[in-house]
Amino acid sequence: MPSTRKKAAKKRATKPAKARESHGRRFADHLASIPATMNAAPLDPEDPRVRLLLALAAGDPVVRTLVEALVRGNAYFALFDVETYAGVVLRGKGGEAWNQAHSVIGPRELAIAKNGAGDLYVWNADDGRVRVIVHDAGWTTGHTHQSIDAFLESVLWSALEHVEADELDEADDRLRASIALAVAIAGADALDDEAREKLVELGVL
Repeated sequence: MPSTRKKAAKKRATKPAKARESHGRRFADHLASIPATMNAAPLDPEDPRVRLLLALAAGDPVVRTLVEALVRGNAYFALFDVETYAGVVLRGKGGEAWNQAHSVIGPRELAIAKNGAGDLYVWNADDGRVRVIVHDAGWTTGHTHQSIDAFLESVLWSALEHVEADELDEADDRLRASIALAVAIAGADALDDEAREKLVELGVL
């Protein structure tokens, strides 16, 4: 007769591993949890553009949470070269000349973020990929991330490379929370040693 210890070991070995929280879910939940920060009034949920965005995002729980946080909650996220807010997700949905006939952002796509150069990160509802649309190259696609998770890892890694240790003492709670979120998604290896040590000292990491 097998011992109780052996039975317990067998039970532990067959227990399924806990699924890792996706980067997209972590990011979307963060946006949904923070107070509104945009000075502009929240978007009108009856605006045809907003209704279109919400309908498009409805098929993906992560994107739905993200879009609702932006357009209903007036959330705002910015970390150095990447930012998102309600006005970003409206890009290309208002009959802009640069997107005539959906030549840049398709009817099944929506912008979910932008960078300082005005490039847009555009999510596709059909395949889940995120295209980088380069503003200064005539709105052409510069790179395609295979998923929202891959997109977040890439852009937040790049953002963390801009963190400077000597500027962190003056960082407010929102910026520190954004850095902590970026580290949770992209990893601390993007930080230089001084920045990492300072963040530990401040209790951010």
